[in-house]
Amino acid sequence: MPEQVAQVVADQGAPEASKEQIQDAASTNDEEQLTLESTVWDMGVIIQLRNPDGSLLIPISGILESILLVAINTAIQLTFSYWAVSTYSDAGNKPFPEDSRGGILYWRLSEGQLWTNIDKRNMLTAANRVCSGSITNFLSDAGSDIDDYLDPSVPGEMIQTLAILIWVLLIMAELARTLAVCSSVALLPTAQDGQGNVSEEPDGTIAVKRMRVWQKVGAACLVFIPRLLISVVLAVSGIFFLVATYKVEDIILNACALEIVQNVDEILYEALSSQTVSEVVANIKIRSRKPAKLKSMYSWGVFWYLRFFLIIGTMAYSYSLVVETKDAISIAYSNLCGEDLSFAYIDHPISGTPVFTSFDTESIQSQRLEELQCFHRAVYHMKQIRAGFNAADDFSTALILNQSSDCWADDYSCPELSLAEFRELSSLSGLQVRQDLKYCVDQDAAFYFIKMNCTAEGGVAGRLLSELSSCSDTKSLFQDGGQCTMNTGDKTAFSPEWCTTIQNVCARSGGLCADQPDSTTSSIPGSSSGPDQLRLLSDRHPVDDTSLQSLEDENVDLTNRVDELAEQVEQLRRLLSSLEPDHKD
Repeated sequence: MPEQVAQVVADQGAPEASKEQIQDAASTNDEEQLTLESTVWDMGVIIQLRNPDGSLLIPISGILESILLVAINTAIQLTFSYWAVSTYSDAGNKPFPEDSRGGILYWRLSEGQLWTNIDKRNMLTAANRVCSGSITNFLSDAGSDIDDYLDPSVPGEMIQTLAILIWVLLIMAELARTLAVCSSVALLPTAQDGQGNVSEEPDGTIAVKRMRVWQKVGAACLVFIPRLLISVVLAVSGIFFLVATYKVEDIILNACALEIVQNVDEILYEALSSQTVSEVVANIKIRSRKPAKLKSMYSWGVFWYLRFFLIIGTMAYSYSLVVETKDAISIAYSNLCGEDLSFAYIDHPISGTPVFTSFDTESIQSQRLEELQCFHRAVYHMKQIRAGFNAADDFSTALILNQSSDCWADDYSCPELSLAEFRELSSLSGLQVRQDLKYCVDQDAAFYFIKMNCTAEGGVAGRLLSELSSCSDTKSLFQDGGQCTMNTGDKTAFSPEWCTTIQNVCARSGGLCADQPDSTTSSIPGSSSGPDQLRLLSDRHPVDDTSLQSLEDENVDLTNRVDELAEQVEQLRRLLSSLEPDHKD
């Protein structure tokens, strides 16, 4: 063997083979080489190395640069890991924790099914609108995201699991690379005093063939231990980060974000490493020999099986977290959109306990409530025009803004008031408005919009409204047994609800104002129709049932007071008549 080695050295052109050259040549056939990659970590491995002549392989400036980049990389990756772990450990940041699910159910039962929150334009409860996505708020967005996650065609659970699997494989590759570089350095022969660490290869590359003990310890402290720890921490934090994400599109985006964080070492190297250091790293390789037992373990695939079962164990734990997330999301969706949505409720005016009613299509049609949808759409249309969100014709806009010449006529009312009038009207009760001739008027502009919308949509209401040109034409409906006061179920005529609506809009023509004592619906306090009129007025000035009950009680109190005053007047009259004639004056 020594003769063969000497011959190899002679063939390389060495005039006289040194002991070091003979050792290098003798071990060449048994060595395995590992090429360094363009990363901050691999750059940190070589900062302590020296050339055969004892000079530094990398200048001092390069050493400082490498240490700085390793520190920056460590800080960035540890900061992200700390944020991800702390975010997941905070129960409030997990997908729909118990408190959040309870809050969703509370909203559903207290607001989502409440009668006063029904959108009368389409006869849907607030819960129905949230679940159908017809309104935009946090709950509707969450409901849409949950629906996408639970979609059986491409379940979010599967996408989440695949994203975690890809992340685990990336981290496993990083760990394998770290262990490969670490083992190569650890298996290098120990350099003696005066020996360099590297030698130049015939192909122009630089081979690391030996390191001193303190150099190996330095590489372990600066590179290998931090790199292993960060890889493990990134693996755990990345899994938590993906488990805490339930939006399907965010799962994909967050997986890409994790890849960027994991590759920060490469990004920093490409962006900030100097040309001198980059050239050395690009041309350097580590030559080391594996012991026979280690080679045998590799040949039997021992390390492959270790990695495989580590991946299986990690994925089993990760999937348990995914299942936990799915269960929480399913409960949240059930609380928001599950079970029975086809009901509404109010609180009883006296007891405050809930009173329920079915609110499905059949119930709505039986009460002919769907016929009023065009009225509520007309009201919404007026608000749109006033806010400038609807490109209406000039005449409609002028009516809303009180800029039409019709609005200036004494017998025509438009909805725009001065601030003083607005404040005065807002302070009046329904009974007070009925007795105030200034505000108890026909809402002619509103009637125009109602007629325009309803006739465009067709139906019974649209056909009947097309026969009326203005509020003044509605007088016949409420006088002398007109069809509104007589109708109770004929679906070819106005429904009772439509009659009430028209009477409220056209209050003066409908006989609701106090200056019309001969109307069929007397407004004098104490009349038997008082409570019914309060209910008519409540549709024009919507109030909850508690407020309506208070108004009815007020009406009864006024009636009793009038009766008491009448009785006192009669007693006073009798007293005066009993006095002597000379005392009457």
